This record gives sequence, C-alpha cells and structure tokens, in this order.
Amino acid sequence: MCIWTEKQNLKALTLMTFDASNGKINILSLPIFASLQVANENNKQVTIGQVWYQEGRDGLKERLESALGIRINGFISFDQQVVAEASRLVGTFHVNDRNTTLLRAFEDTRTERRQDDQDVLRAMAATIISPGGLKKVPQLLWIFTKDVSTDIHPNVMLKLYRVISHQGPTILTKNALYGKDYYLDGCRYRYVEPTTWKNILNEISA
Repeated sequence: MCIWTEKQNLKALTLMTFDASNGKINILSLPIFASLQVANENNKQVTIGQVWYQEGRDGLKERLESALGIRINGFISFDQQVVAEASRLVGTFHVNDRNTTLLRAFEDTRTERRQDDQDVLRAMAATIISPGGLKKVPQLLWIFTKDVSTDIHPNVMLKLYRVISHQGPTILTKNALYGKDYYLDGCRYRYVEPTTWKNILNEISA
C-alpha cells in the first residue's frame, strides 16, 4: 500500500502487487473519492479519504483488505516533500511527445489531467534503469531509508528494481479503480460495486 500525503492530508493511494507467475508488477490507483461501504445498519458509504481522516492508516488498511478480500502485507508512506526531492533527483523524462517530471506526472495523474498513467510509469522506470539513472539509485534508496515511513525493507525495493532492470519497464502495469462518479453537496464520489472491489486485482493481473 503506497500512501502519498501532504502533511496529514491524503493525496493519493495505490496498491502494488507482484505476480510471481508472470513477473508482472501491477499498480492499482485507488481514488481518494472512491466509496467504501461501512458495515452498519445503514450500509453507509464513506470515501477512502474520509476513512483515512477518521481512522488513519491502520483503519484504512483493514477496510481495504475487507473490500478487496486480500491481506496487505506492507506499506510505504511518503510526504509531498519526499516526492519533490525524488523528482528533482530523477529529473525530466519524455513520455508521449511531452517532457514531464515525477512530481508533475504524479499531480497530473492524481487529478486526472492525463490518462496515460501506464505510459508515464514505464517511461519513469526506463529513465531510472538507464545508465544515467543507475547512478542515482543509491541516492533514491537513501531517500527511501531516510525520509519514507515504511515497514518494507530496502532490499525488497532493490529486488523490484533488479526485476525491472532485467525484464524491462513493460512488466509494469497501472490501472485505476473504476465505478460511477457522482456529486453530492459539491463533493465528488465514485461508487464502486462490491464485485468490482473483489475482482479488480485479478482483472489487472490477467
């Protein structure tokens, strides 16, 4: 579970899975306005962002595990400052006839200003595993160990890097949790069918 915050506010949330059968690394973007059903007498719908605000990381993790029918076995939490620092280190990269940075790409995909998330992810990975990017890996790992809150050992991230370096960026896939969007009292919501929650991880790894 990858958590992007700005101070105490949740900006974006993704889940990363590794499929050992085909070597694919799958990223699922979970919009913070997506609704989670609360098991109470009214079957109330609350958003991922609201659960984060009310129950914190552990509460959100439990609700996602219940909705998806999985066990989330690790988390990475990084603040806006860390993203900006990593973005400066990685520098500019080219994707679909446009130059961008890690920070700008994160913001554009988070706010749905661009729809080529997977292309951005692969272009960014290609930059990092390039000969020039290779020199920056120790510094990126230093940022990971120094400024990121996580229960994942740096060696795991290094192994993922080696898999991508060996097999290439095309093993990376990225998809967004889909549903029906609506507005209520000026706030955006995405209703996600319970069956979609249960099946989405199998869909993206197919």
